[in-house]
Amino acid sequence: MRKIMVVMFIMAVLSFSAVFVLHYMQPAYAEVASSSESSSSSAAASGGDSGSSSSGIIGKLVELINAVLDLPKKIVDYLLNTMLNIIFSFWGLMIDAALLFWAGVLGAGFIHTTLPGSIDWVRHGNGTIATLCIVISVLFLVVGVIHVFHGKRHWLPLVRTFVIAFLLSFFSVQIVNVLVWLANTASVSIMQGALDGYTAPVGMNLSAGSLSGSQVMTLPFTSNTAIGGTKLLSPLFLDAILPGVSLVPGQQAHGGIIALLIAASGWIMVCFMVVFRILAIILGSILAPVYITMSVWSSEIEPAVGWVALMTRTVFIQLIWAVVWQLMVTIQAQSSIASLFGLTANAVNSIILWAMGIISYLFWAKPTYHQLKAPVTLAGGAVIEKTGKIGEGVGRVVQLVGMATLQPEVVAAGGKITAGGKAVADKGAAMHGGRSMKDALDLSKDQRATPVPNPAAPFVQKIEKKYLEKQKDQEETKKWRKYWTLQDKYIVKDRQTGLPVEVPAPPEGYEYMGEW
Repeated sequence: MRKIMVVMFIMAVLSFSAVFVLHYMQPAYAEVASSSESSSSSAAASGGDSGSSSSGIIGKLVELINAVLDLPKKIVDYLLNTMLNIIFSFWGLMIDAALLFWAGVLGAGFIHTTLPGSIDWVRHGNGTIATLCIVISVLFLVVGVIHVFHGKRHWLPLVRTFVIAFLLSFFSVQIVNVLVWLANTASVSIMQGALDGYTAPVGMNLSAGSLSGSQVMTLPFTSNTAIGGTKLLSPLFLDAILPGVSLVPGQQAHGGIIALLIAASGWIMVCFMVVFRILAIILGSILAPVYITMSVWSSEIEPAVGWVALMTRTVFIQLIWAVVWQLMVTIQAQSSIASLFGLTANAVNSIILWAMGIISYLFWAKPTYHQLKAPVTLAGGAVIEKTGKIGEGVGRVVQLVGMATLQPEVVAAGGKITAGGKAVADKGAAMHGGRSMKDALDLSKDQRATPVPNPAAPFVQKIEKKYLEKQKDQEETKKWRKYWTLQDKYIVKDRQTGLPVEVPAPPEGYEYMGEW
């Protein structure tokens, strides 16, 4: 059996070699034959020149020998090109198959999100939850009415609480619909300008609101002269390395398989986040009445704040994606922008795509995931604390501006803002056990043993020192800017000696202290 396999292998090698010999040596034989025929006819016409004919045959034999010697190199080159073609085509097909599967996700939630209220099972789920919450609200109302009859409670807050819980629970899915509609409208407006600039040179007109997932994926990597050439990503990267192949008319591809993998993995990462976003919107839409009712009847704002923060962040991350997509299309349309970095438009857009994915993960996906891990309150207390800390920061900035411009009233206003922000932050911290925002949302697993140095601290300290010195100087000056009267005379204190000194008239800017 082993001998048979060896024989078959040798025969296959010989057959393969024969094919290549015929393929590469046929032109040489043809040239030899042609030379022989022309030499013979020339000899017959002129009476024969055997020396010249022999020289021509020898030259062709040399060419034939060189062709035989070059045969191994030609075989290697052919096999290498064939293997590269097969490998890159295979990986291109695999990547395109995966991306086509995810393209529908981009069409459903990247630049235009389906309204939750238009999905039957979401609307029915929200309605069922809202009905249960309204029933619970009615039970609370009955208990409250009994307390009113016994004089333990006033009727007005009770009715107000019931009305708020009823209306917000009933219209919760419509509230989410409005948020999603606003995000869709803003996203389309942001993207349409770049899309018009991209398609105008070729006389086309595309609407950002009607782009398919494949178009969203490929347009940032497609030259505007090749719009419509393909709905796949791999031809935009592999044309340049597939010999003799032009898959996209007018498209000059760059990068090869590595660049294709970078761009494709970037889109797949974004697609995962789009799926997570859609699930969060749907879950938030269905369970909205629960968090609203909990907050209203318990007088604890934490669940409602957590829900509002979750839905707002999740819905409007779409605007960030729209801005980044607009930037990518603009770079593709204006190749001079990419040339500033010494890269092609496809390379720059691959980097931008990955940067968008990483930023979306750090500032949206990860905090959202940790909010969902606290399903009762959605980390509303942590959100309140962060809001308060932002207020503290704003107040601090206002104070520094007042100090830098030597305006005490601005410093005082900044102090009030800082105090208010601190009060809100303390309230939020108390709601979730006094943990910091990083602990609550787990934005950083590794807690630093020492505080991170603030590079702006020396500058801030310099402003504070200058302001305090100025304040001290003003207080010192104010201490001496006083005068008294003695009969018809005006008395002030000498700043050096502290002794009374007579002046001819009331000094300007001095405070009158009475009789000396």
